[in-house]
Amino acid sequence: MAKHRQELGTLATTLPFFAYTACFLLAPTVIVIVGAFQDRSGNFTLANFNKMFEANTIAAFGTSILVSLASSLIGAVVGALASYALVIGAKPNGLLRRMVSAISSVLAQFGGVMLAFAFIATIGINGIGTMLIKTLTGYTVNPNWLSSLPGLVTIYCYFQIPLMIIIFLPAVDSIRPQCARHANPSVATRSSTDARGLPDSGTPLHLRVPAAVRLRVLRIRDRRGPVLPAFDSGAAYDPRCHAQRTGPQPAGLCPGAGIRNDHRRGHRHAVEPRRGKEGRTLAMTETSATKPPQLRAARARKQSIIKFVILFVTLAFLFVPLLAMLIFTLRHPLSGRWSAAPWIAIFTGNGESLGADLTVLWQGIGTSLALSAVTVVIMLVLLVPTMVIVHIRSKVLERAIEWVATLPLTIPAIVLVVGLGPIYRWLSADVLSTNPIWLCFAT
Repeated sequence: MAKHRQELGTLATTLPFFAYTACFLLAPTVIVIVGAFQDRSGNFTLANFNKMFEANTIAAFGTSILVSLASSLIGAVVGALASYALVIGAKPNGLLRRMVSAISSVLAQFGGVMLAFAFIATIGINGIGTMLIKTLTGYTVNPNWLSSLPGLVTIYCYFQIPLMIIIFLPAVDSIRPQCARHANPSVATRSSTDARGLPDSGTPLHLRVPAAVRLRVLRIRDRRGPVLPAFDSGAAYDPRCHAQRTGPQPAGLCPGAGIRNDHRRGHRHAVEPRRGKEGRTLAMTETSATKPPQLRAARARKQSIIKFVILFVTLAFLFVPLLAMLIFTLRHPLSGRWSAAPWIAIFTGNGESLGADLTVLWQGIGTSLALSAVTVVIMLVLLVPTMVIVHIRSKVLERAIEWVATLPLTIPAIVLVVGLGPIYRWLSADVLSTNPIWLCFAT
């Protein structure tokens, strides 16, 4: 009985969350699906699907798929290269790493009017890039380039690349020790330790112990003889002398027979060459470690140049549109006159110098801030207590809530916009008002 009451209490706790998602997420989707099978009179019809097979619709679908594939591929490649260069070429907590991570988190959500304005200000008809190219080379950029396929791919890559950096950066960061050892092979030949003085788990086992210690450990004991003095001197171990003391040794049972005591000459000659995969790995590592310092320095300089080029091109692509937007607000596109009058008018609220009424602008800013605050409060009130209680009491409901939480990522935004129209018409006429603050339920 107590367990039944606990289950009912858990279900009652999740009702506000499921009611909200049903009204503002599932209901708009159902409205769009049902409306696709209705005509203007509300009767059932399949005539609406005839539009799918028209030439313009097929061409639009083909363009959308091509833009998606091209921008995703370019974003994945550039994002992976930038993540690699950022992890290998920057400190984990360095300024460059933090700056790129922060700007990528912001630009990954860049879209809509801001994204369009950024590229209009950069490469539009009166964009900064357009004017600069014309001034330097005399070439006039096609005004319709942004609406072409290459222009759309470029625009979409602007938020695809930061998104891929966010995704790839933790994965590339996890292989940082391996990349560091490949970049500096001499590190692998030294015995590395962690903060507690223990062997580094990232170093191969046969490389954690110095060669001299490995040599003497092998001299300590054989299968028949007593413990030998391992740290008495550097004299060579002679198996014949040992056989005179301990008796004849069967062939193949003397582990020290193949060991040469020339470890003082270097690590490469401490032991006989090993066969198999382990021997090949050791030989390759030791050979890499003996490369001249000039070659290692040249390789390091080459890697630094490649990393600099990758990061410079990526950051330039991300920062140029932002800089173009700033310059666009300070420079008149037709006269070329520089002025801070727009910013002064915004912060003073006096738009007479611009011939505009800034009252509406400040009202919009206030509404946007209020919507942001109310949306955050609704999210915290509905989601956080629900997830905590369900995680403690019911794994089944936890999986259901996680599935519902992924729906906004899979349902297209245009579907929600079209489906929310009838809902908000009913809410504004019969329940609430036309105040923009009620858009918080949709955001």
